[in-house]
Amino acid sequence: MVDRLIWLGFALALVAAVTTGWYANEELAEFSALSGWITHTQTVVDAVEEAREDSIAGLVAIQDYCRNADPKDLEQVGDMVAKIARQSIVLRFLTRDNASQQDRLDQFDHTARQAAALSQNMIRSAPVLSQQSSARILAAEDLNAAVIRLLAQLYQVSDEEQRLMRIRTAAARSASRSSVTVLAIGGSIVIALLLTIGVYTILTRRRLSEAAKDLMARVDQGKRAEDKFRALLESAPDAIVIVGKDGRIRLVNAQTEKLFGYSRDELLGNTVEMLVPARFRDKHPQHRDGYFANPKVRSMGSGLELYGLRKDGTEFPIEISLSPLETEDGTLVSSAIRDVTDRKQAEEKMLLSEERFRLIVQGVKDYAILMLDPEGRIVSWNEGAQRIKGYTAAEIIGQHFSRFYTPADLEADRPASELKTARKDGRCEIEGWRVRKDGSLFWADVIITTMYGPNGDLRGFSKVTRDITERKKAEETARAFNQSARRHATQLEIVNKELEAFSYSVSHDLRAPLRSIDGFSSALMEDYADKLDEQAVSYLGRIRAATQRMAQLIDDLIKLAYVTRSEMHSEQVDLSALANVVLAECRKADPNRQVECVVQEHVVGSGDPILLRSVLENLLGNAWKFTGKREGARIEFASVQQDGHPVYLVRDNGAGFDMTYGEKLFGAFQRLHAAADFPGTGVGLATVQRIIHRHGGKVAAEGAENKGATFSFTLEDNQRGVQ
Repeated sequence: MVDRLIWLGFALALVAAVTTGWYANEELAEFSALSGWITHTQTVVDAVEEAREDSIAGLVAIQDYCRNADPKDLEQVGDMVAKIARQSIVLRFLTRDNASQQDRLDQFDHTARQAAALSQNMIRSAPVLSQQSSARILAAEDLNAAVIRLLAQLYQVSDEEQRLMRIRTAAARSASRSSVTVLAIGGSIVIALLLTIGVYTILTRRRLSEAAKDLMARVDQGKRAEDKFRALLESAPDAIVIVGKDGRIRLVNAQTEKLFGYSRDELLGNTVEMLVPARFRDKHPQHRDGYFANPKVRSMGSGLELYGLRKDGTEFPIEISLSPLETEDGTLVSSAIRDVTDRKQAEEKMLLSEERFRLIVQGVKDYAILMLDPEGRIVSWNEGAQRIKGYTAAEIIGQHFSRFYTPADLEADRPASELKTARKDGRCEIEGWRVRKDGSLFWADVIITTMYGPNGDLRGFSKVTRDITERKKAEETARAFNQSARRHATQLEIVNKELEAFSYSVSHDLRAPLRSIDGFSSALMEDYADKLDEQAVSYLGRIRAATQRMAQLIDDLIKLAYVTRSEMHSEQVDLSALANVVLAECRKADPNRQVECVVQEHVVGSGDPILLRSVLENLLGNAWKFTGKREGARIEFASVQQDGHPVYLVRDNGAGFDMTYGEKLFGAFQRLHAAADFPGTGVGLATVQRIIHRHGGKVAAEGAENKGATFSFTLEDNQRGVQ
């Protein structure tokens, strides 16, 4: 009977041990599965957080673009949208087992595509938007709204994952506690039975020892589960603070040390109020006791601004999620604390941007900026609209925008047509006459842009109108001026042809009589010299000199006409070489003179080589002529830099001139010296001036009587940097 009881007790102990082991194994398997899901959920949360950071960076780039109109900011926005699209693929794969998350990601993908389209539109329109701040701001508003919607949808995904994280963490803790409890109870039963059996038999003691070893193994397995829980706690992205009912901190993770600046030893055992700013510290124990009285998973201070206190005394905004933990030591509270400084700053920037945008729109006076509902009724009105159109906001809000159109446009149904075009193409840009409140007309440049809601539904239209009546008048004036210029050009062509005919007439019809007069006068002097008295010979000499001067004057007039109407061929000209050639010809014509000629080397200019040679022939020829009575005569050609541009100089030490009469130098037939002293027709410098003016340059002269003269000129192409 005793043996039967012993074997029965052994059997009961064995059954209890097997049952305990099986149940503990099931709990540990559940805990292992939950740990895997917790790690998976954390991966999703990390991916969502990365997408949110990219979205916030996109918002900052949009605001930078509104301020600076830098196309690089738009490129950064485009890169952000592309990166978010890739992250959406990752999130969709990670949450493929969660239908609600898939639905949220469908909405997220739709918004991301809208943001990508808006970003591309702004990039394509960047050259225009960079010049029009209001258009840039309006275009950025839709993109800004799309990115904000992306952020909101990411927050929804994140909240769902956080909810799953809390559920799975609580389930893991529950599984761990159940495993330990089962092991403890089952072990106690087994030990009790085996101890009873061990009193009667060595076999029972051996089996009891084996059961104890098995129990220790399972306890060690439970310890490993606890270590896994601690590892999971340490890997959490948020600061985790576990507090007892007395308010003292029992457990923290590494993120808590990093966030608050305290070491773990400084935190453990102290009250949680050390992490609360002083102004909230007195009331915090009351709130803590209230939570322990009714513990449940919830956010702390819902709707309130919460702040944490670092070791260095600085405060920062936080969000706290509370979760009760049931342990052998009683109820503990797990607090997941997140630093939301970046999010708060982004929200403040967004609010500031929206307020700035509102103030900008309201303060714009040169543009009428208004919003229309989907039917075309006016819902907003700025100061510029009141100035341009004459209506106050109270008078016009709620009215249809078609009241600004002329009767002819209304009859043609242009308002509806323009809204239809805007809905189809996203925008409609037109010019036309518009009607003010007082009935007067103005020529308007109008841009209508379609605005869509988060779900792609039509929210209405933005309408920007600019009064360009003055520009329209200027264009008409310019058109009339161009027509007048074409008429003048035609008339000038006729005059040039008449001038050519006159030049031909002078060249052929006038020269022939002059040659006859000069020839017959010369024949009289040669053939009848013995029959003419001295006075008659003198008269004939004067006749010949006058005809020769007249012939020279005709040649100079023809040259003057040539430089005015001849076609120019601009090229690089070696002015130093030209000057040397002209001076060599002067020496050949007057070999008995001793003149010091100084020509600067490598002086070049851009212009017509034939006309520039004529300039140097006249200037250097004058220098040669007006130094004819000077001993130690000196002529110089050089180039100097003035304001970064070359200026060409012809300088001599000859007769010079009185600067009082300098304004006459470049007039045709104007002379400052007697013909008997220095022969000439007075046309050379006029020719020089016309040639230089045709080259877009300037010519000037400086001098003093008996102290020489300096003539300077510039060429337009050289002023533009051609050396």
